[in-house]
Amino acid sequence: MSLAPSEQRALTEIENSLKRSDPTLAELLADFNRIASPEELPRWERLSPWRSRLKDILPVAVATFLLSLLVLCFAVLGNVSRPSRAASCGFTQQVTACQQAQSRQSQQGHAQQAHRSAGGSAAAGTAAASSQQ
Repeated sequence: MSLAPSEQRALTEIENSLKRSDPTLAELLADFNRIASPEELPRWERLSPWRSRLKDILPVAVATFLLSLLVLCFAVLGNVSRPSRAASCGFTQQVTACQQAQSRQSQQGHAQQAHRSAGGSAAAGTAAASSQQ
């Protein structure tokens, strides 16, 4: 498994810093690396290759999921906000019927008020005439 260039540069800088500060320790570390490098790492110390690929794939997977979710929301909301022609016609018919009923009630109310006004003034006139006599 290879390292990213930035990680390799960081390790090289650490190695050079160690060589300058403590040459004996650097030599011991180099000897250890020569001895241990041909050996295979124990399973629990190995890095899984899927973990390194995961950080490359994860942003793309999240973006794809969010875009799919957005498209799904627009599709669902588009169908909800635009009812079918039959439903729209039924709704329009209900609104028209409701408006007509309200208009009839309003006309009846005006007619009753006019009748009361006309009847009320006639009754008032008759009562006034009888009181004067």
